[in-house]
Amino acid sequence: MTELIKRPLPAHMLIGVFMLVLSALVMFGWYSKSPLLIQVHAGLVPMQFNTALGFFLLGASLISLSFPLKQLSPLLAGLVLLLSLATLVQYVFNNNLGIDQLFIESYITVHSPNPGRMSLHSSLGFFFSSLGLLIPAIGKKNQWFYLFMTICGGLVLAQSIIALLGYATGYEKAYGSDEYSQMAIHTSIAFALVGVAILLLTKPPKNTISVQRYHLSALGITIVLAFFAFLAITIYSAEQRLYRNVVKTDINAISSELENDVTRLTQTLHRMGDRWTAGRTLLQDTYSPNQRQALQERMWRHDAETYLTDISSIDTLMWVTPEITVLWSENRNGSLTFSGFSPGIKQIIRETLPQPRNPAITAPAQDIIPVEDGSAVFIFHPLYAENQFQGWIVALMSIDKFMAPLAQKSLTQNYVVELINANDTVLFRSKGKDIALSSLIDRQTISFFRLNWTLKLQATPDFFKYHELPLQWLLTLMVIASLVSLFWLTRLYFKGQEQEQWVSTLYQRQSAALDTMLDGLLVISDKGIIQEVNRAALAMFGYHREDLIDRNINCLMPEPYHSGHDGYLQHYHDTGEKRIIGKKRTLTALRKDGTTFPMTLQVTEGRTKDGRFYTGVIQDLTEQMAAAEKMAEKDTLLKLAQKDAWLKLAVQDSSAGLALQNTEGKFIEVNATFCQWLGFTNEEMLDLYAEDIVTKQDLSIIRKTLKKMLSGEISVAHQERQYKTKDGSYIWCMASSTVVRNEDDKIEFIASHIINIEQEKRLGIQLKDAQSFQKLITDNNPDLIYVKDAYSRLAFANPAFIKLFPNKKINQVIDTTPNELYTQEEIDNIQTQSRKAFAEGKAEIIQKVKDPSGSPRILLNTKTRFENAEGEPFILGVARDVTAQETLIAKLEKSNQDLDQFAYIASHDLKSPLNAIQKIASWLEEDCHDILPESSKEHLSLLKSRSQRMSRLLTDLLMYSRVGRYEYKDENVNLKDITTDIFELLDAPETFTCDGQDVELDVPRIPLEIILRNLVSNAIKHHDKSKGHIKVTYEQTPTSHKIQVSDDGPGIPPELHKKATEMFQTLKSRDQVEGSGMGLAMVKKIIEHYNGHLKINSDGKRGTIVKVLWPFAKNNPGEDE
Repeated sequence: MTELIKRPLPAHMLIGVFMLVLSALVMFGWYSKSPLLIQVHAGLVPMQFNTALGFFLLGASLISLSFPLKQLSPLLAGLVLLLSLATLVQYVFNNNLGIDQLFIESYITVHSPNPGRMSLHSSLGFFFSSLGLLIPAIGKKNQWFYLFMTICGGLVLAQSIIALLGYATGYEKAYGSDEYSQMAIHTSIAFALVGVAILLLTKPPKNTISVQRYHLSALGITIVLAFFAFLAITIYSAEQRLYRNVVKTDINAISSELENDVTRLTQTLHRMGDRWTAGRTLLQDTYSPNQRQALQERMWRHDAETYLTDISSIDTLMWVTPEITVLWSENRNGSLTFSGFSPGIKQIIRETLPQPRNPAITAPAQDIIPVEDGSAVFIFHPLYAENQFQGWIVALMSIDKFMAPLAQKSLTQNYVVELINANDTVLFRSKGKDIALSSLIDRQTISFFRLNWTLKLQATPDFFKYHELPLQWLLTLMVIASLVSLFWLTRLYFKGQEQEQWVSTLYQRQSAALDTMLDGLLVISDKGIIQEVNRAALAMFGYHREDLIDRNINCLMPEPYHSGHDGYLQHYHDTGEKRIIGKKRTLTALRKDGTTFPMTLQVTEGRTKDGRFYTGVIQDLTEQMAAAEKMAEKDTLLKLAQKDAWLKLAVQDSSAGLALQNTEGKFIEVNATFCQWLGFTNEEMLDLYAEDIVTKQDLSIIRKTLKKMLSGEISVAHQERQYKTKDGSYIWCMASSTVVRNEDDKIEFIASHIINIEQEKRLGIQLKDAQSFQKLITDNNPDLIYVKDAYSRLAFANPAFIKLFPNKKINQVIDTTPNELYTQEEIDNIQTQSRKAFAEGKAEIIQKVKDPSGSPRILLNTKTRFENAEGEPFILGVARDVTAQETLIAKLEKSNQDLDQFAYIASHDLKSPLNAIQKIASWLEEDCHDILPESSKEHLSLLKSRSQRMSRLLTDLLMYSRVGRYEYKDENVNLKDITTDIFELLDAPETFTCDGQDVELDVPRIPLEIILRNLVSNAIKHHDKSKGHIKVTYEQTPTSHKIQVSDDGPGIPPELHKKATEMFQTLKSRDQVEGSGMGLAMVKKIIEHYNGHLKINSDGKRGTIVKVLWPFAKNNPGEDE
């Protein structure tokens, strides 16, 4: 056997013993049926019996290398090779050789598709392990021998590391797959040890640098490739998971959008039903049945046309009666028949109509209707009025048109979108069947009008182009970069070993060169021990070489550096703070004879594999220092002269006042700024004392301060004082004075630095006045005024607010949160409004609190956001007591409700006897027509006329009382169309004409109809000629719609304009013109409800113009006049 096997390392034998023990325990576990020995954990993969047998043979092979029976090792390794090859043959050719359960029947099959068979990873591991133990018996020791052995061991070790990483990270593909058996966790550990053993047996001799290079390079490349194989598995799994997440996110977004579209369509049908119910209720008591039917049909058809125009997916809208009769229908092409349907459609409607159960449920038909452009479905919305079932609104919705907008969005361009019903019928497909598809599919159930249909998303090849991930390219670049780096690192390592041979020679040459330097040089270790010194340094310090080497560097330093140097060095090692390194410093050095000399020192830091070292370059400065001292004396004199000139220049040009006084208080020097403030010249100031230009109040203070400074009690004084100017006025200044002494410590003068604070003083006075005025306002304001910070704590509160807390003082309320006045619900509402004020700048809230007496109070609280000087946000709150107003509003609302009830009851109760009187009069007229005299017939006609007038009066009175009780939404209305409809319904004489301007406007339709009907009706009824013309025009002002109704009738005298708009007022006798006198009053009330304005223009001779100003919003229509 080879020299490699003759000298084995002890570690491989320990690994072999571990293999024997582990495999014996597993085989015993199979025979004793102990899952713990086989699986480690019930959820993990078991180690198969054949796997344990293979490890037993490998362990015996490793142990035999250390005993005389070395020839047994290749034999055992050969048996393992045969076992692994037989298992690989079974995997490759998908057959069964009968070796999986040859020794024992497998009864644990966790992650084991083939019971008893070792995993594909395990068979490969045994293959390379057995080769690694066979090669030493037949191979020859050379670089190829070490290379092949290293690859085998590296592959086994790398494969086990990949499996262990897979167990650690949860990636099953790292240790197996679903089609093959998986590698157990203790199998992975065992293979890792086998790989280490083979690499230990393969280690080349140290003196063969080229062989070591091949060995380390092969090992490194093998492990790096194995690592990147695991990384590739991980990246592939992550990439697939990312793709699935993208599809899941997209299908959720599409499903949500579809369900939102269904919700909007359902709400549309609800609105159409609500409009039909509201119109029916409004017209019930106003028109005859035929008129009401015609108006209802016109309104319904108008709405149906609007919805068919706005909603492209609806092809037909129908109103089906409770008797399942299609009363009205509208198709998209505008016809009123079923022209677009087959003869069986009506029968389908009858069969699919649901029974009315709940008026809030909009239900679809279960059956799908085939139409020319795809599939469609009927949607039924039940109609109720006064709790009575009135039929259905039936919509035929095209599924293709409903899905078309979604299929055109960018979100679905990379998918084929299919909509499938419960019968697995494809109702919609976004792309043709000839398009290429991927295997990436996701499905989700959606609620389609209470039907559970399936939305299917299948990615096209464009999906992967759009969502292309650069992970594979990244992995390739990482592999290439790692291999290149590994190659260069190996090359540098062996190059460094080759260079060690000439390092000593280089050191000798370098030492000779250092001795030629004129400057001294010292090299010390990181402990401060001298390791090298050149000849110049020895001459400076007076030592021999052997006297300095291995001594501490502090022997060359005087105190206190001698004692502290080791501490300085340790401080640098601990903190990294550089005080000397890299800097040139001047220090004092100590010679061997005890004398000192000045020197410059520059230290640099170096590192070797043994640690740090420091190099110091030294220059003797004895001669340079002597010459420098002479030059310094000359420079000092020059600098003093320059300093005196600069000081005088700075004093004179300073923006602050500067003054020097002698010990008697007389000015001896002042700058121009101080003179300018006071209005004196420099010569005039030098003739004055400080006492001459201060107020009487400041005079005593200045004398006391001067006395203390001269006595040495204080040396500096700061005072605010007023200086008197030349014109007799005063300015405020801040004076800072200090004592200046000479070399004999005697006082030479007192220097004062003076700042003009006149403006600051004035601003302070103004601020104080403003604060007093603010306090006067807040203290006497009955409103509750407070300020809160961002945490709802009170920063300020006026006395009116503090009165809410009679048992607390103001300091007990400030910096607190006054929640005791409110319930938790009110606190949440207040905090919501506060957040709104902080976010939007302002908020209002109605709050209910109790005053100290327990009486409830209602406050209108207005909150406004502001910031202080530091930029901190606050809220200014003003709470006004509106208890009386709110109480009055509540009473007014109650009174209005009672008035509505009274008007309704009065109208209903009074109409009943009037209807009876009309019927009785009609019966008398019919039964006694031939026997009644003409006077009696006239009386009966008059009776019928009066009762009809009374009935109309009651109807108009009821409608008048209802104005403003129902808020109508704005609609797009054509003024010409609505005018024509109203004129036709009024049954005007054929000699009358009415024109309306062809213009579109957005106003509530029903109120506009009532206004125009009354105005046009009045123009016809009050006309004094047999023919007439009425004109309705429109003009848009900046703030309002301006509608004018003009006629060529007799006109209204100006003095009766106001009376004409009052209730029960007619300008002619009711016997001449039949009417209730409520028309213009009702028009006025309606338009004023919308903040509009009514105006009559007429001279009373001929013609009347009624102007209606209808604002866009709540504007003042008077501005347009």
